[in-house]
Amino acid sequence: MASADRLRALQHLHSLPGVAECMVLNTCNRTEIYAVLEDGDSASLLSGLAEWFGLSVSALHPYFYQYQGTDSVKHLFRVASGLDSAVIGETQILGQLKRAFSQARESGCAGPLLSRLNEHAWGMAKRVRTDTGIGRCPVSLAGTAVSQITQLMDCHANVSTLVIGAGENAELVVRHLASRHVGQVTVANRDVERAQTLAARFGATAIGLGELPNAVAGADIIISTTGAPAPVLSAGMVRGARYRRGDKPQLLLDLAVPADIETAAGDIPGVELRSADDLGRLARANMRSRKSAVHQAESILDHGVQSYERWLRTRSVVPTIRKLRENADAHRRVALGRAQRQLARGIPAEEVLDSLSRHLTNRLLHAPMDALHGAAARQTQQTAILSIRQTFGLEDDADNKNSELND
Repeated sequence: MASADRLRALQHLHSLPGVAECMVLNTCNRTEIYAVLEDGDSASLLSGLAEWFGLSVSALHPYFYQYQGTDSVKHLFRVASGLDSAVIGETQILGQLKRAFSQARESGCAGPLLSRLNEHAWGMAKRVRTDTGIGRCPVSLAGTAVSQITQLMDCHANVSTLVIGAGENAELVVRHLASRHVGQVTVANRDVERAQTLAARFGATAIGLGELPNAVAGADIIISTTGAPAPVLSAGMVRGARYRRGDKPQLLLDLAVPADIETAAGDIPGVELRSADDLGRLARANMRSRKSAVHQAESILDHGVQSYERWLRTRSVVPTIRKLRENADAHRRVALGRAQRQLARGIPAEEVLDSLSRHLTNRLLHAPMDALHGAAARQTQQTAILSIRQTFGLEDDADNKNSELND
């Protein structure tokens, strides 16, 4: 969905009967609806979505999964942490989730429950990344290539990098380079306009392939991504650049299949070449490392689910707690006014204080004692006694307690 369509769909779903809160997470490979339902029946959501797309419910139904209660909380936490992504541990989904919630909140579709749920999800995602290192090792060729720069180059902030190509892989590489502040970046491409468009987005320089020999000589790192039928960087071009570079080392990273860089370039002294196969092996090893961290991440999320459920349970008693305090304070004000009038009539303060304490005790205990008597009449006395004891922290000896329960 386009952003405007997503907003209209969100508002449409939120207007459905029984939908108290709603959020739509829509990415390239998932459409998920998170909702707080007044009656717990999600049928209206699916029918509402089918109506939005002009389809029948039966046509949509096979492609949807549904979670409720605790399962839905755990699912959102897994999504936010990258455990439900095609690439385990990826972080892009967290930004998409934050934007989805922001849209829901700003449009009035997200309330206190979804707000707190999302806050928990973001916290869980951060904790998973911090405690497990699940996203520390890159698993894409582009990310793995750039990680080689930081591992093999002593001062990557001062190096000059040449990226050959301007396609999807080149964009990922330049994005990674920019995020890690890797020196000066030049983008070379046969279509110079495409190179200029990509370079402009990340503060890089753009050149055509005709300028490649000079650019190769000036680059400490060369990352090639074109996948052209024949190599774009020959061993002869690299060897010629070595004469101009002197003793300065050069790192060549070939992401292309078929190879962009002639294999013989790796045999030149001072040149280190990593092929797509080399980088692929590193990426697969990193993926295995991520998968091994999933069990630890799941345990962290389970604790997060329990924490959110505790908040939900606590939230449900807040109105009762507020009413209880208001009721007690009303009794306090009545007792205080009575005491002040007694003092004004000249009654000794000691008598007034005694009367005040007795009056307040009687008023505060009146309702619980009535509840106990009522429970006895309904034959639920034992449950009521245990509840009162727990509520007021009564710790009589065991004999008295057992006697009372058996009366």
